[in-house]
Amino acid sequence: MVCDTLPEPKVADAKAKKLVMDVLNKGVMNRVEFYMSGVKFGCTPDSLKQVKLRIQFDDIRVYEREGVAAWWMNLFGTIDLPSDAAYYRDKDIMVIRAKGNDIYHQAIIVHECVHAMLDMFGAKGKPLTVTTASSESMAYIAQCVYARACYEELGFMDKACPFEVKKDPNLQQVFDKAWEISAKILGGTKRVDAADEAKMVGLVPVTKLYKHKPVNVDFNGIALRPASCS
Repeated sequence: MVCDTLPEPKVADAKAKKLVMDVLNKGVMNRVEFYMSGVKFGCTPDSLKQVKLRIQFDDIRVYEREGVAAWWMNLFGTIDLPSDAAYYRDKDIMVIRAKGNDIYHQAIIVHECVHAMLDMFGAKGKPLTVTTASSESMAYIAQCVYARACYEELGFMDKACPFEVKKDPNLQQVFDKAWEISAKILGGTKRVDAADEAKMVGLVPVTKLYKHKPVNVDFNGIALRPASCS
């Protein structure tokens, strides 16, 4: 999920950063490649490797959700963070739940890395404007491609969609469609079928998670952090 703003903790989270780096270093990331008509740039291994470098050099900072929540609560006494993860495009910050390191949680990290990838293609004063529906569709598809590829490596070739959303049937349909698309991508079809893309893009805005989000998202680029001197 892409979010607009978050005050930044003063101390980076080495554990959370390592968890994201470990996911991006996995060989299965080379299978996360596909293209959509509604997004100017494709989701490719090379682009995701660039995200990895930006995280490595702290241009994108990664924090563990519970740590951010505690920091925020101490200051303001309230907190409104997503249940699993989010990418804050105004701060170039990724917030994840670092307690889980199974395929399910790793795939959620890939989802947020796609948002960071799109942010990387924007620039201050010249943003990359993408509809929320297309941005989230690309992220959910990447999440499912990663998960399916991991399960295939373990020998589970016909694994059912592992992402279950009991409280929002529309979001469940998003996952189910993304899981269906992921099979086609891993089968060699790198461009998402127009009908499949239209279905995804139509489903996202009616979910509880996204129905109040703006139609478009402006990705304003990722600033280079000044190198620290020792």
